[in-house]
Amino acid sequence: MPPFRGLLVLAAVAALVGCVGPMAAPEPLRSIEYANPSGPARCLFVLLPGMGDRAEAFEKRGFVEELRAHSLSADIRATDATFGYYMRGTFLDRLEADVITPAKSRGYEEIWIAGPSMGGFGSLFYTHARTADISGVLAIAPFLGDKDVIEEIKAAGGLKNWTPPAPAEPMNRDNYQREMWRWLQAVTQGREKAPPIYLGYGDKDKLAPADSLLRAELPASHVFMTEGVHEWGAWRRILKSFLDSPEFAGHCRAGTASDAGAQASDTAAICKARGGDMRPVCRRQVPRCVVRFADAGEACSSKADCQGRCLSDGAAPAQPGGPVKGRCEQDDDPCGCKIDVENGREAGGRCVD
Repeated sequence: MPPFRGLLVLAAVAALVGCVGPMAAPEPLRSIEYANPSGPARCLFVLLPGMGDRAEAFEKRGFVEELRAHSLSADIRATDATFGYYMRGTFLDRLEADVITPAKSRGYEEIWIAGPSMGGFGSLFYTHARTADISGVLAIAPFLGDKDVIEEIKAAGGLKNWTPPAPAEPMNRDNYQREMWRWLQAVTQGREKAPPIYLGYGDKDKLAPADSLLRAELPASHVFMTEGVHEWGAWRRILKSFLDSPEFAGHCRAGTASDAGAQASDTAAICKARGGDMRPVCRRQVPRCVVRFADAGEACSSKADCQGRCLSDGAAPAQPGGPVKGRCEQDDDPCGCKIDVENGREAGGRCVD
């Protein structure tokens, strides 16, 4: 794939301040493995660096320590997927050949992909192209496009109201940003399949205007906000919040049956303190803390009227595009197909299985 315009600007800035050298992309893609200290692991975490960082940054900045502190049954693979791989169009092929394919041959139950900034973009970009390879995505303060694309989506009233172009095949420097947003719209509205996408960024992050557009379309439980700007301290706090969340409670757990029982008990106690109930959800029946909203079932015309979402009550409008009745969402269980109501009219929907 030819060079990426928006990322190229970031690379030029980084080079001026001495953060990056030549745009090399050696083969194979170098990575550092941090093997599970307790033996064979159930999961793999693949980490993609931000602009100007290398594979070693994840240990230096505490990501490896944070993952280990949660006693997961997980290996960690910190990659050296620097900007040169994106520039030369080899990022997808090298990550697949040198990291993901070998991981699949080792029989991991789940492969998670995560990274900050450019690495957040890369996590989404790889998942877009190789959806079946990935079990879940944590995009931390991801780069999501140039100002003109972001302003175009904002002017449309957000991602759900934006009119996307036709699917791009192949992607190139001129269409990749809109293609990524087209895919994100299709995924969040249930028109295309994808693994769960989780997002986090600091409230003062320079990329917040773009990231907030994606945040608006994700379930609240898939978003992890923190104080801070575009830097590693905020990014580590986001990782910790994600690993501590009920959303991740059923994944990559280690230990004996008694250990698992104790951990489930702890998770249930946290859930109860939130006013929720632990129950299996979605097709995979993953345990999740489901919290009922105080305004469940109340009449609404827009999301702003509800704690959760304003959803169609199921009755078809008298005429296409006409007014519909909305009811506030019952709880934060994300599963099933639900149609949003905004300004008294159907505003698209999403299916989560």
